[in-house]
Amino acid sequence: MTESAFDEGFLERLMALAAEIENEETDPDDDDEEDFDDDDNERETTQKIAAQIEPLLAQREQAFAAIVQFISDQHGAGPIASLDDDDLRPLVEEAVHADEDWSEESEMEATNLQPQTPLQSLLKAHYDLVDLIMSIRDEAQSDDD
Repeated sequence: MTESAFDEGFLERLMALAAEIENEETDPDDDDEEDFDDDDNERETTQKIAAQIEPLLAQREQAFAAIVQFISDQHGAGPIASLDDDDLRPLVEEAVHADEDWSEESEMEATNLQPQTPLQSLLKAHYDLVDLIMSIRDEAQSDDD
């Protein structure tokens, strides 16, 4: 990988593009989806858990960017932060699909799905962060009940 940390401005652009792609491909009747649109979902947390979740959201965005960068490297497209949206979009689409596939496989496995490739290792790291964020949010909601 050519980059290990991505700046906040680029991450905002990347995550907005990922959310746009997800929204285009999501069945409107499907309410069991992970949404990359932090503004509408994960970032609307209570103050009680915001301190726990904010650093995890930043880590999750970095993890997703690492997936996109890995895919970019495989295609010879170079550093993703220097790509315009038209060049970045197909890479993000591939990353979104890979993430969705990994999530589905992980949820179907009775035991922890173990990565077999470098891309799967990146996908697992991202999935684990999403799972941790969701667990914290669920725990906070159950405490409120």
